[in-house]
Amino acid sequence: MMLYRKFKCGPESAREKEYRSYMKNNALPAYGMCRGDGHPSLKKVAVAAHIATVMLEGSKLLLEDFRKFILVNYPNGEEMIRLGESLVAFVHS
Repeated sequence: MMLYRKFKCGPESAREKEYRSYMKNNALPAYGMCRGDGHPSLKKVAVAAHIATVMLEGSKLLLEDFRKFILVNYPNGEEMIRLGESLVAFVHS
């Protein structure tokens, strides 16, 4: 019920709308993990957690678009993607 109220959809497409909104607004929430003056490693972990979330719960098309978004918006995007992939591998181990 909450998913429908917030995103106007069911669980099958909630991540899609959530992450498309982040990309449209050119911003990812950091959940307090990093500030503008914070250590860059914390930002890397925060973004990697988003990548892992999309890999685990998003569609293949969303993942493809999100990877492009990360590579365009983050100078160390490749490294963030690898870390996100490692998190997913850990979840499946």
